[in-house]
Amino acid sequence: MQRNVVPSTVEPDKEGKPHVLEQLIKLISDNRSLTRAERKKMREHLVGCLYCQAFLGEYLIESIEYDRVNSTSEIPARNLIARLEKVMHKRLKEDIPAYVETVERSGEDEAYKHFSLLVSHFVDCQECRAEVEGLQSWLRQAIQKGLIEPFEANVRSRQ
Repeated sequence: MQRNVVPSTVEPDKEGKPHVLEQLIKLISDNRSLTRAERKKMREHLVGCLYCQAFLGEYLIESIEYDRVNSTSEIPARNLIARLEKVMHKRLKEDIPAYVETVERSGEDEAYKHFSLLVSHFVDCQECRAEVEGLQSWLRQAIQKGLIEPFEANVRSRQ
């Protein structure tokens, strides 16, 4: 029985960037081998693209369930998802300063529009939530002490 697992829960990309989803699906579901150049392009893209990382993560989760139901080894998928989680966590943490700035300037709704994967990550990651809270606290203290100017949204809300 061939796997026919295609994740449906990953949000569509809002930035219009080219992705490697088609290559990922072909590679995984058709057991298609890629050329060296295709593998290199896919790796380079996956390192920086949270959208494709989330897609791959959803695929691996569904693959683990498939393996469980069909009594096949879950170990390869579990090992890959563990590596993927480390890469995604590192990449998501890079967005925290921009997320906090967007929250301070435009509010949480606007920040969610631009950082929905990061916000979803906060549900399970105390470390990243604490980093956001720490950065927000530092910003407030720096503004109160006059070390930095308040963000425009804060200025408008005080008037």
